[in-house]
Amino acid sequence: MKLQWCSKTLPTLVCYNKIVRSVQTTIVKCILLGLLAGAFLFFTLDAKLLWLPLAQFSLGLLAGVGLLKFDKVVLAPRYNDETHQFVITRSLLFLLSFAAVSIWMITSSGSIVGNGLALGIASSLLVEMTHLRLDLELFHLTFLAQVNKRYSQQDINSLVIAAWVFFLLLVGLVFRF
Repeated sequence: MKLQWCSKTLPTLVCYNKIVRSVQTTIVKCILLGLLAGAFLFFTLDAKLLWLPLAQFSLGLLAGVGLLKFDKVVLAPRYNDETHQFVITRSLLFLLSFAAVSIWMITSSGSIVGNGLALGIASSLLVEMTHLRLDLELFHLTFLAQVNKRYSQQDINSLVIAAWVFFLLLVGLVFRF
């Protein structure tokens, strides 16, 4: 089954809803990234306007979102075939690996760009998970394509709540709360 935005077989309303959901997801990602950059300015830099650390953190945030978008738009069509349709950066293996690597990156590297990168990837994935949580089939195709078990709405809601808790943990580690 190939994932498509719109086709001749989909009703116009379904196509419109998918486009609106994509626009909403993009807006939420931009707002969340802005809030993270603002929080970095006030909590880490003590509200002193130091352009270099703020620029480094913002660069990391944008790089995180950009990497996910690059994989979805440019790389996924190259490594997918007719039988396998998924994006590597949305796979369960990537999510589990990212959890371990992001904690290591934030606690051990000391890099402002690395902290921004980890929060950029985490926030982007979290926004997508939150928006797709009510559409079981699309959530399974996006994040659980390699898992044979079908999860219930309650299981997916629990997974999204766990992702929010993990994201708040990352934010707490970055801002040293």
